[in-house]
Amino acid sequence: MKAVKVVVKSAAALVAVAVIIELAARVFLPGLAWLDVLEPTAWGYTARPSFSASYTGMPGAGMDAPFSTAADGSRGAMTMRQASLVAIGNSYTFGLGVTDDATWPAQLADETTWTVANMGLPGLDMAMALARLQAMGLRMRGKTVVWVVASDDTRRTPAEGWLAVRKGAARWLRSLAWMRVQALPKGAELSGDPAARLSVEDLLAAGVQLAEHNLFRLVVVRLSRWRSKPVPGLLLVDVSDVFTRLQSDPSTLAEDGIQLNRAGNRRVAAAIASKLATMQGKR
Repeated sequence: MKAVKVVVKSAAALVAVAVIIELAARVFLPGLAWLDVLEPTAWGYTARPSFSASYTGMPGAGMDAPFSTAADGSRGAMTMRQASLVAIGNSYTFGLGVTDDATWPAQLADETTWTVANMGLPGLDMAMALARLQAMGLRMRGKTVVWVVASDDTRRTPAEGWLAVRKGAARWLRSLAWMRVQALPKGAELSGDPAARLSVEDLLAAGVQLAEHNLFRLVVVRLSRWRSKPVPGLLLVDVSDVFTRLQSDPSTLAEDGIQLNRAGNRRVAAAIASKLATMQGKR
C-alpha cells in the first residue's frame, strides 16, 4: 500500500510539473499555430487553400497575427490567376507576424499598378520555391514572378520536421510543440551541414529555363547576402543593403527581433518597386 502511495505521489508531482511547464510556455512563448497553414507535398510543403485563422500567442510577440489564404493558397484575397505579379519567398515574403495587408507584396500592390499574389511561405527554401513554380507551370504565362531569396533559403529546410511540430498532442500542448522546434536543425547547424546546402546556381538556372518554357518573366531579388556565379539570362536585383539596415532598426522589426513589422515590410516593398521601375525603364 505504501508503494502505491509513493507511485501516486510521484505521478501527481510529474503532472504538476508538466502543468507548470505548459503554463509557462503559454505565458513566455509565442504560439506556433501558423504552422497549420502548411500542407505536405512531394517536394516539402505548400499552403492550405482557403485557410483563415486568428491566433493569440505571447502578448506582444508579433508572431500570431490573423492571416488567410485564397483558393490557390496564396496569402490574402488575391489569387495567382488574378495577379499580374507573383511574389514567392520565405517568411519575409509570407509576412510572418503581420496581417495580410501589411506584407510587402500587399504594400507593393498598394503603391504601384501591379496586382500582386503572395505565394511566400515560412521556411520556403530555394528548392521548394522552384518546385512550387514548376507546379504552377503555364498558369504563370505573361506574368512577372518576383522570387525573393534570403541567405537561409540556400540551405535545405527540414520540411518533415516542421510539418510534425504540431501533430498529435502538440496541437494543444505548446510546451511539446516548442520542444520539437528546439530539436530541429536551424541556423548554424544547417550552415555546417554539407547535405543541407543547395546548389544555388543550378536552381537559379532551372528557374530561368522554367520562365522561358512557360513564358513568364522571372526576377530574382537578393534579400540578404548570398553568393552565386553569374547565371546566363538571370534578372537579378539586390536589396540586401536595405534589408541589412532594417535588421538593425528596432522600429522596423516585429517583437521577436527577426521578422519585419508593417513599417519594415513597407521599406522592402519600396526597395523592390524602385528596382522593378528601373528595370521597366531599361526595357
